[in-house]
Amino acid sequence: MTGINQNFGGGIGRHVDKGALIEALLKTDRTEQDLFNTILKQYAADVPICGEKTPAHIHEVPLLLNWFPKAKIIHAVRDPRAIYISSMLKRKKRSPRNQFDRFIYASPLLFNFYQMMNILITWNRVLHLDERYQRIYQDRFKTIVYEQLIRDPRKTISEISEFIEIPFSPEMLDQRVIASSFNRKMHSSGFDLKAIDRWKQIIHPGVNRLYRTGGHKYFQRFGY
Repeated sequence: MTGINQNFGGGIGRHVDKGALIEALLKTDRTEQDLFNTILKQYAADVPICGEKTPAHIHEVPLLLNWFPKAKIIHAVRDPRAIYISSMLKRKKRSPRNQFDRFIYASPLLFNFYQMMNILITWNRVLHLDERYQRIYQDRFKTIVYEQLIRDPRKTISEISEFIEIPFSPEMLDQRVIASSFNRKMHSSGFDLKAIDRWKQIIHPGVNRLYRTGGHKYFQRFGY
């Protein structure tokens, strides 16, 4: 779908009946908006509020808010050094998916450099968009900080509840870890404070300095 990142469909097959999805898609008017909305509804089933969390959709905020006039966007920001280390750990578990992956994976040094620079550049670009969206969509776009969520989940989730106009409930604090690059215990419960700083035990000092220099503006903004 033009304008919508292809990663959206990656996990659909594990949660939606293929036959029911195809039947629903065939009933659409075939526009990108109707196809996207149909997939969301099929995935969400009967929940009262439907959400979607593909990270690359940060680049499609104007389009999505135009498609869904009542929608609101919550943008979660995390320290790029933690993102970098997470990507390094995932590499050890993941097989190359295409020719580019095979080329990059063949040299650990090349892969590390590529990931390091790609994450830093993307992180800066995304936060430039974040600033723009906050100016344009003041009542429909909210930024939260991952580290603040982990340190004080009640405060952050209460703010999110107020933003999307639903009552806060203590049950919202009962979350499960579905997947983590750092934690091997899948489906564990609660907010793990150690998750904030685990990357510090692994990152090379030179990489740390590069990120602090290259991301200086937004490091100051978020207190990194």
